Amino acid sequence: MIFGSVTTSQGAIVLKAKERSPRKFRNIRRLVKKIKGPYLEELIHKFISSTRPSRIIGSKGHSKVIPFLNDFVRGISSIGKSDGVVETFNPDITSAILKYKNDFKKEIQGKYPRSHPVYKKWKLFTDKIINTLKKLQGIRGKNFVWEKRGTIDPDSILILGANYDTILQNKKNNLLITHGEMPGADDNASGCIILMALIEILSELNLPKTVRIVFFDYQEFGQLGAKAYVKKHRNELVGNKKFAGFINLLMLGNDTKEADKLKRSGNMKAYSRRQGTKGFYLDRRLYNGFNYGGSKVTRAVKFDLFPNGFEMSDHKFFWEAGLPALVLSQDWENDLNQRQHTSSDFVETLNMKTLYRSFQYISGAVIAWAFDIRK
Repeated sequence: MIFGSVTTSQGAIVLKAKERSPRKFRNIRRLVKKIKGPYLEELIHKFISSTRPSRIIGSKGHSKVIPFLNDFVRGISSIGKSDGVVETFNPDITSAILKYKNDFKKEIQGKYPRSHPVYKKWKLFTDKIINTLKKLQGIRGKNFVWEKRGTIDPDSILILGANYDTILQNKKNNLLITHGEMPGADDNASGCIILMALIEILSELNLPKTVRIVFFDYQEFGQLGAKAYVKKHRNELVGNKKFAGFINLLMLGNDTKEADKLKRSGNMKAYSRRQGTKGFYLDRRLYNGFNYGGSKVTRAVKFDLFPNGFEMSDHKFFWEAGLPALVLSQDWENDLNQRQHTSSDFVETLNMKTLYRSFQYISGAVIAWAFDIRK
């Protein structure tokens, strides 16, 4: 398959007629195996190299992401083919600035004197990122949306998303660095290429329900791409009893055994709202259905439900709208990626086996939901 100037060795997936409407989990397992592990590794290399040196807002690399995704989607042969749609938005910079000010006031101001090193560190960080946000005024954001509309029950919708922008920080003081290499392999090319491979499979299926995939912009600056998306589609999603929920894919390539506190691999997390809240029960219902399908396709990776109210990504605005949402990610409590937001977040540091197994789990769960497969 060729997209733009990038050629992959995989070739477009071509299915027989009977494969386009799977009925059992064994059919799904055969489908997801049509995407090979080496292809995912090649794809993530191509994605990063085509958007070098970084995907920070306003950079040349950042501007190349949408053309890359457009070329990728257009290169896929599919039934009822759907090109991607670019949703351009004006980022709510004012709300992002206010958020950083409020975070500083809540967490630092009043708890530490101005002369304290912690106060100085976070005051410098807050001022730096606010100044950067002000410079982004006028730079419009772009969310890339691909959808395969259901043929039988199109109002039943499942959305999956991942952010594509990157940032670089000084690990000693957390200050933002606006120039330099920001490969962002784990954060968050890992989520993006899983979605791209999923599109390859879904484009060939006779989906009864609707699956929508969104590549979000401006995540690293207040999740403004997701905020704009939820605002734009609020009337469609809120109150729609057939909206299954939103699955956010974030940093799925980090999985170590040596640095893991539990000394094991394959233990990933599905983060939801806190237990006891109204939103938790919505998230748990989404998790139960999604995990049933994913674990039937592969048990080589586990996504355990962890209801801690994790808000540091795009699913946050779905929660604020009262919608069910989960973030599938690394085990932040036991196996944190120390290379996040550094120039050393490159492909060679990823656990490609876990990334591939995560793709199998996620794609299997999506297909099982779309076809109502239970056995």
